[in-house]
Amino acid sequence: LGLEAFERAMRADVARTGATHWVEKTPDHVFHVERMMARYPDARFVHVLRDGRDVVTSLLAFPSIVPHARTRSARLLAGCALWEWMALAGMRAHRNAVRGGRFGTIRYEDVVRAPRSSLRSLLDWAGVPAGADHLATVHRELESGRGNSSYEPDAAGVYGTAIGRWRDPGFMSDEERAVVEWLV
Repeated sequence: LGLEAFERAMRADVARTGATHWVEKTPDHVFHVERMMARYPDARFVHVLRDGRDVVTSLLAFPSIVPHARTRSARLLAGCALWEWMALAGMRAHRNAVRGGRFGTIRYEDVVRAPRSSLRSLLDWAGVPAGADHLATVHRELESGRGNSSYEPDAAGVYGTAIGRWRDPGFMSDEERAVVEWLV
């Protein structure tokens, strides 16, 4: 999707919903933060950092995420490399942008374990006014069971079972786990 089409879609969604703010969560955008900051001077950017071992576990479970890695071993190595590449890009963007207060980092695990306080902190940082009713509505949405991932469309919102999944031998063997722990 081109930038103009993306912006038209966002404007239409804001007009349709009456929203005052919107969130776009494509993980690959971590590589384009500086350009986006220049184009959207009032935007805030949040880097969601997740335990790399769980990221690799998800990549192993959903081969379509790294389609060129045709074998499980290739997906495992690609997952480790992808996590590190994205985590480093996020840290670099954070270092370059933090001075203006426009870039923040949150841990996925913190959001899952304490969604209400994480959401409150995030909205406060972003300068988004939200009363208790609005926070309760958003929290219900997060727990509603509706998936919000293009990678895991059947996933149930924000859920704790995705934390520590790398320890489960049903998801990753001991040998794979050792490789992942060494690489991430």
